[in-house]
Amino acid sequence: MRLLYPKLLSVAIHYIFINILSLVFLFVSNMLVSCNKEDDINSIFAGKTWYITGATINGSVINGELLKELYVSPSSYFIQFSSDNTFNGVLVAGSSIAGTWNANGKKNTFSFHFSKSTDVNNSSLSNNIFNILKDASSYNGDENNVIIKEDNQNIVRFTINRFNTH
Repeated sequence: MRLLYPKLLSVAIHYIFINILSLVFLFVSNMLVSCNKEDDINSIFAGKTWYITGATINGSVINGELLKELYVSPSSYFIQFSSDNTFNGVLVAGSSIAGTWNANGKKNTFSFHFSKSTDVNNSSLSNNIFNILKDASSYNGDENNVIIKEDNQNIVRFTINRFNTH
């Protein structure tokens, strides 16, 4: 009987050690996988024309009929990103923007640097959207939908499908 207890204790310690080691391995491997998760910036932005589908301005949601002024003509688009980190776009007819963009796929940070912005004050909606883009600090999204944020109260939502106004 005396020899049975030490052997049983040894088996129990071995079993506990294996289980703890397995849990540590799972935890560490899960942390490594989640730490490597990074957006592919080029597949999200580069070479695409993004159309605005909505905005939140000072906490008020803007969509539908109010956005029609951005698409006065069938050929107008909102913003197009190039793989060389340049962009160009149209807010309303005759109001163009251009410059460079920068995004970090790991931290989801985003910024625009405008080299051209003409007549953005001819519409308060366009001016508000321009200011959100000018002060953008982050993004969320994928290859089909993107949200660019100044903060939680000021957001512009985009999709690769043209906003239907007709």
